[in-house]
Amino acid sequence: MKLPAAQGEVTTLAAGCNFLYLCVWSNRQYGGNRLDFYDCNKDWKLYNVAYPGGGNWADKISSISNEQTSGTWSYFYNWSGTKWNRIISLSAPNDLSNLALDPGQDGSANANDKIDGVHVCGPASNPWLPNWP
Repeated sequence: MKLPAAQGEVTTLAAGCNFLYLCVWSNRQYGGNRLDFYDCNKDWKLYNVAYPGGGNWADKISSISNEQTSGTWSYFYNWSGTKWNRIISLSAPNDLSNLALDPGQDGSANANDKIDGVHVCGPASNPWLPNWP
């Protein structure tokens, strides 16, 4: 997770997400609170990432923008209570503006407000286990 760059440091691309970043928002159409990811090889457990105003980021993601290097994959996971299930896979450069319209890879009707873990870039282990923070 990175703090936003100072104005003018990086070019802003689709949905306000900077090049080389993976960004998620709490609302559809890239609205609400935003969380930016940059570092590869970190598997984020969103239960441990503070949400503005209280709580954590688990089950709060409604839109995604992957602006990493072209062809770079990011993976999103839902905690079922016993294991991590991949719910979304997204290659760069691509966006999902409303996860309520995107069926989950785990067979769920949609992926909205179900993401609890994020693998930022590169191949993900199977089974997937978060290692950060």
